[in-house]
Amino acid sequence: MPVLLGVVAALGGGVVGALLLNLLADVLPRDQWQWRLGSCPKCDETLPLWRYVPVIGFLRLRERCPQCGEPLPRRHLWVDLAAPCALLLILWRVATDQPAALPVVPLFVLYALVALVLLLIFVIDLEHHLILDVVTYPSIVALVALGLLFNHRIFFFMLVGAVLAGALFGCLYLAAYLIYHTDALGFGDVKLAVLVGLLIGWPQIFQALFYGCLVGAAVGMLLLMMRKADRQTMIPLGTGLTLGAFLALFLAPLLW
Repeated sequence: MPVLLGVVAALGGGVVGALLLNLLADVLPRDQWQWRLGSCPKCDETLPLWRYVPVIGFLRLRERCPQCGEPLPRRHLWVDLAAPCALLLILWRVATDQPAALPVVPLFVLYALVALVLLLIFVIDLEHHLILDVVTYPSIVALVALGLLFNHRIFFFMLVGAVLAGALFGCLYLAAYLIYHTDALGFGDVKLAVLVGLLIGWPQIFQALFYGCLVGAAVGMLLLMMRKADRQTMIPLGTGLTLGAFLALFLAPLLW
């Protein structure tokens, strides 16, 4: 019964998470927050509300704008599938990682929220090459508050991970600026590194950063081989860093 309830919670959370992720990914990157639904990339007509119903909305529109017939991006569909899968993997991870600093249910809720935040950052950075303060800052504050309130020992490892990751990416940011005389590495990547450092902690942060750089390099090489990028193309490093953090949740010991 607990396993069944956990699976239901993971799937239900994934459905709700997919709906919220797609909505936030449409709203947050705008220069001025306009609380309207997503729009067609060609005619800019607002898409119907049921567009955000996981899977069903995508299939009902048949991948095209109902106004002009323009093919719609498939992001909604793969987010609808990725969110429940991510939460099911998180459920399996926390259930098999015992003993832990928190009981299974609070541990699942914590890492489920973390997974959804990472997925939101991944989506926005992939589409817009942006890592938004409105996502990273509240997440950083929430993790710091969690460590301060519940476990000072874990909080120390969180701080060490954040300082190391932030310092490393801060140095990379300065080096890239001195070489290219522009923000070749966005400062949002530095903030994301701090967030990942708080999430993964010391010493597992090195694994997360390694996985992130490996994924970023692999994506860059793949784009070059497919001739969809050149040496001047900006590669969204945040996507690799978020995937690296997600991999570290499964391949490294959990902090909590």
